[in-house]
Amino acid sequence: MTTNMAPEIKTTAVPLNPDGKYNVISIALDLTGKKLIDEICHVAAFSDPDTMFSQYVMPHRDISRSATRTYGIRIFCNYGKFRVLKDVRNSKNSKTLKTKSEYSTLTDWLIWLKEVKGSSDGLIVVYHDNNSRNVTPFLLESLERFKLTDEFFETVKGFASCYDIAAAQPDLKSRVLTLRALSQRFLEEGDSKEKDKIVNGQQLASAKDRAELTYKVLKKLLSCENDVPSSALLEYCTTREQEMSNLEKQRELAVKVKSLRPIFVSKIRKNPKDRSRAVLLRRYLIEIELDYETLQKSYEAEGKEGIAHLVESTSAKRKKQDMEELVEIVFNHFKNGGKKDMNDNEMKNRRVGEGEPTGAGTNDVGSSSESEEDEFEEAKEDDVDVNGK
Repeated sequence: MTTNMAPEIKTTAVPLNPDGKYNVISIALDLTGKKLIDEICHVAAFSDPDTMFSQYVMPHRDISRSATRTYGIRIFCNYGKFRVLKDVRNSKNSKTLKTKSEYSTLTDWLIWLKEVKGSSDGLIVVYHDNNSRNVTPFLLESLERFKLTDEFFETVKGFASCYDIAAAQPDLKSRVLTLRALSQRFLEEGDSKEKDKIVNGQQLASAKDRAELTYKVLKKLLSCENDVPSSALLEYCTTREQEMSNLEKQRELAVKVKSLRPIFVSKIRKNPKDRSRAVLLRRYLIEIELDYETLQKSYEAEGKEGIAHLVESTSAKRKKQDMEELVEIVFNHFKNGGKKDMNDNEMKNRRVGEGEPTGAGTNDVGSSSESEEDEFEEAKEDDVDVNGK
């Protein structure tokens, strides 16, 4: 699934009490993939060097190839008996990471949040995910899974995107606003070693490092010497209601995206170039929130012309060749009989990756291998990775 599934949230002028006293923290997440059904595998939060939270999570799902490239972590299974999470950024010496269950991690984090909140009116959580809008939906989906949302919002009163704050700065207009670019711009001149790490991506792979860099960048953006004042963030904040509404839109759109799979399933088992091409074309349908049923009704009513009319309704300017190819793919799908059963031959060769434990092996076996569906969902897109690679 693409990273920017739902429409962008519109913030209100002052969603929080303007006279309230809020503490500000930054967070970052490592994920097993880009789809909403994927899980968190690393939670990190930062308020100052002496007060930070970092905990790896052992997910039920395996980690996709794209997530392994982005975050540098991978699941290994030994003889099918147990699974471990390893840091594979140093291929010669993979480090086994200490993990907890998702529930234990979230409950520990909630305790940490209450401690950071102290006597204030609550916390404002700041994140930077290069405008992909991934952090809050995944976080809230995880909290909802364990019915911890109410407890979470007793402490956290609002969210703010560091990307939006940077975009509002006059001197940063028309500039690249990824966390890597902003970190390089605002680093102290003497931090040559830290700068080198950011250039080659070492300090952007871990959620712990990204959370700390987000806070440092935020202080530079707001010209703060000490703690970030919450009053400077109020105009960028979103409330619980806005974020929960966005999560619901993400869920609805995820269903629509999944319904489109039969149209593009023939591309899954082809080479990576064709698979990536299919993802690009499918994204055009996602942008205008079309689902399988709507396309089918249009085909039955007006044939190819009806499909072309729906596809061309996208407001964005697209290449004529792309639009023609997309119309042809959708039309041929329905012309050849429409939706196929998900148990047909194209799904018989499914590999591990849908949450089942990796099979036993004689050696440690990396379990980041995916099903064909996962490969299709994770095919290379034009979206920028979380760390700006």
